[in-house]
Amino acid sequence: MMDATLRRRAEHLLARIEPFLPSHGELLDIGCGTGHNGQAIRGSMPALHVSEADVTDMKVVGPPPVLFAGELPFDDSAFDVGTMLFVLHYPRDPLALLREAHRVVRRQLIVVQSTRSGPVARRILATREWFQGRGAFALARRVGLVPPRSCVLRPARVMDHATLERLFREAGWQIEHHAPQTWPLTKVSRDLFVLEKA
Repeated sequence: MMDATLRRRAEHLLARIEPFLPSHGELLDIGCGTGHNGQAIRGSMPALHVSEADVTDMKVVGPPPVLFAGELPFDDSAFDVGTMLFVLHYPRDPLALLREAHRVVRRQLIVVQSTRSGPVARRILATREWFQGRGAFALARRVGLVPPRSCVLRPARVMDHATLERLFREAGWQIEHHAPQTWPLTKVSRDLFVLEKA
């Protein structure tokens, strides 16, 4: 059941980002998690070669990720495009990760990130991040979906749009496209950003 949920989530994400992906070339999925997003891209866009990197191996589908701590272990401009799909609320230093992406990605970085506006939305998003982060991860370990040795996902922050814009700018990215996807009756959004080098 969890695997089917993750596949549906990956298909939904792919539908949002696919119009902005090149038809071929090299893609790096930074923070690849269980591998479902990479698998969805491979299945839909076979001429786009997908590499995956993460701080721990939580892969359920696809080849193992390239593990990193701090610096991404790739040459400068090694990839045509990069993706960060619901990643930036986890690292202790999201600016450093965005700078590393700027170094290894030649053209574009596609970011999908939950954002909030106001204190009520902050609480809603923090609660959701617990259930979809630490809570879901603990359940996934218990049922054997991810290896027991994997580190627990602990969201470090709840993001707002202004903070993201500042981080992008400081890392050398400019926003070429922004598409919010707001939750009904809340100020919580799942924002899509297409970034290019400034």
